[in-house]
Amino acid sequence: MSDPDHSLFGRRPALVALVFLIAGILASTQFHIPYYYPLISFAAVFLCALYLHFRQAARAASIFLMLSLSFLGWHLAAVSLGPFPPNHIANIVGEGIRTDIAGRVIEEPDFRPDKTYLILEVDSLRLDRAWIPTLGRIRVRISQPGLDISHDDYLEIACFLYKPSGATNPLGFDYSAYLKMKEIFAEAYVSDPSNVVVVKGGDSFVSSSVTPFRQKLTSIAKQYLSSEKSSMLTGFALGERRELPKDYQRLFRDTGTMHLMAVSGSNVGMVLLIFGCLLSLFHLPRSVKAVVLLLVVAAFAILTRLEPSVIRASIMAAVVIFAYGWMRKPDLINLLAFAGLLMLLWQPSHLFDVGFQLSFAATFGIIYALPGLTGVTKVLDRPYLRWLKWVALALLGTSAAQVAVLPLVAHHFHSIPVLGALANVPVMLLAGLAITFGIALLAFTIIGGWLPLAAAVPLQIVLDIIIAILRFFASLPHAKIVSASPGWDAIILFWLAFYIVFENAIRHRLSRRALISMLVALNILIWGKALERHPDWRLEFLDLRRNHAWIFTAAGQPTVAGLDIYEPGSDADDIVIPHILSSYDHGPDIILTVTPGCREIDRIASEFDSKIVTLEVKEPFKSRIDSIIGANVSLPGIKVLWDQSDNTNAGALAYPAIEIGVDGSVLILAGWAGMTIREEIFASNIMLIELPWSRYAQSRSLEILYKCDPQFAIFSPDRYSVTAPERREKLTHSREKILSTSLCGAFAVSGFGGAIELETMKPRK
Repeated sequence: MSDPDHSLFGRRPALVALVFLIAGILASTQFHIPYYYPLISFAAVFLCALYLHFRQAARAASIFLMLSLSFLGWHLAAVSLGPFPPNHIANIVGEGIRTDIAGRVIEEPDFRPDKTYLILEVDSLRLDRAWIPTLGRIRVRISQPGLDISHDDYLEIACFLYKPSGATNPLGFDYSAYLKMKEIFAEAYVSDPSNVVVVKGGDSFVSSSVTPFRQKLTSIAKQYLSSEKSSMLTGFALGERRELPKDYQRLFRDTGTMHLMAVSGSNVGMVLLIFGCLLSLFHLPRSVKAVVLLLVVAAFAILTRLEPSVIRASIMAAVVIFAYGWMRKPDLINLLAFAGLLMLLWQPSHLFDVGFQLSFAATFGIIYALPGLTGVTKVLDRPYLRWLKWVALALLGTSAAQVAVLPLVAHHFHSIPVLGALANVPVMLLAGLAITFGIALLAFTIIGGWLPLAAAVPLQIVLDIIIAILRFFASLPHAKIVSASPGWDAIILFWLAFYIVFENAIRHRLSRRALISMLVALNILIWGKALERHPDWRLEFLDLRRNHAWIFTAAGQPTVAGLDIYEPGSDADDIVIPHILSSYDHGPDIILTVTPGCREIDRIASEFDSKIVTLEVKEPFKSRIDSIIGANVSLPGIKVLWDQSDNTNAGALAYPAIEIGVDGSVLILAGWAGMTIREEIFASNIMLIELPWSRYAQSRSLEILYKCDPQFAIFSPDRYSVTAPERREKLTHSREKILSTSLCGAFAVSGFGGAIELETMKPRK
């Protein structure tokens, strides 16, 4: 067993403090109480810690001090994430109002080719013809570009104010939560730019100095490089990737190198590496080098507009630089924990930020694992092999970072770059070289003459090599695989298992505490799965906007999915496949569709080895209906219903409906446009009926609802329209529950021994 002093938490007070602070922040998300209760608890526990300290009870004082940190984290999170006072913008916006707002622009405006985005700190709002003091930040979207607005301007805006939309699918991107982490609680839409009035122009350092300098750098890059290559350079150096071509974005995304195009720890690390190499040419004391590097970090953070990701990376970098300059044997894990402690005390919501989680996990993986892996490179300790040793260390460090972030990447992005991740090392090194040439290009432009071309030519070559490397790795089989989204219990279990294996295999130590923690996490995971209720049958409807998807599963029956892609996009990889991987033991056995030949449907069928059945027939109708379900496809308990369409021309396509028998009742799935249901089924005990809702199908859908009496009526998008029934008074005659994915997001209807349960499938807050 390991010595406690050599364990992960041994003699690392900052790491222990960070764990207690995180526990308090997480407690605030589970127990919603007024912010002053944890503040009072913090004061009481902290005073107890002081009392015990003066009574020489050091161990008890340490425990109470850590507990006080938990209450402090709880209080800070409650203050930043709510509940808020009544005049906060989050409590005023409701479902949407037209109003006037006044506030200050707190970030550099985001000018797009067709619109403009602003982040406004609101201080007042017109409500019932009176201006009232207001708190909170909003994101403003103006329908036209090119407005004369700068950072720190004070504006009055006539707009439509509304709440940001949340996730509508399981594992879906929660835009509302994303903005909430940035402390933005409402959005505003301005259709006419004349509704934006600059009351007082700002005179901030950002608008007067930083923005012009960034624009100068971008113009120099465009002057000497092609538009694609200049967008790559500004992405590496400044995090500006809006002009990066979509095919380039796909290459970076599929190889797991997109983080190089976002202003983050990678960019800060590359800048420090460049200036560190330059400083190594001069025989300067370490303290002097550290001061210069701290100034470089501060300048880079200002140049990149003090974005939260840069501030986080700068804090981490500053702590490491301080240790390099003024500490003999720094404990990097403890220093990293101290940096995390500072960041979460400054902004507790960073804990839920994907960028914070990834950068912290990657950095921790490198500084924890790399010292133990350096023994592998001892065979390269020869002068002529030293360069190979540095390459090996870079590969090992990248591997450690990739393993550390692997479960987080799967959790947040539902995909894992496998072979594509190998592109990180060469692309990161070449990106640093590109930034070096970019700095030289800037300096030589000031001098003039032929010198700028001397820097632009090798810069162009380096950027071409980066694209070639990305294309090579992205073209490899399994460069990226779509994965299930593991829960936090599985993520913690993965990290504990990695820690135990690494300690035992590399450092020949075994942590008893880590082993017990892993067994506890494993038991929670196993018992959580065992105690889950499993329905007799379940029918899910996913929200794919213009597209149409449902999945039916029942005990002893094949899993059947209905999937129609009217508007091609990325629904397969972003929503359908991750959801199936996370929620089902296997994929659908059969996919029913009226849009055969679609790439997304073929992609899903290939992923799960599903059989595609096309629900589409032509005249003569009834003679062809039996051919829909081939002899090699079995659908027990499922029937195909058909009749000629009433809203398409004679001889045009017709689409069947699906009848599924459950608990003595039937589910009718007829979400395809143009379907009319055979009259004889109206006498059946219909539990649920799905119908299309468009200007072509409305009259027939209403007629069907008059004739049958289902418990649930589902309206789905069809090939003509995604519009849900907005005039709900048309449906007041019906006793059934009216549902639509476009109104309420994804939902599921399940059967438990004759009892029916309806549940939303939106991610829980």
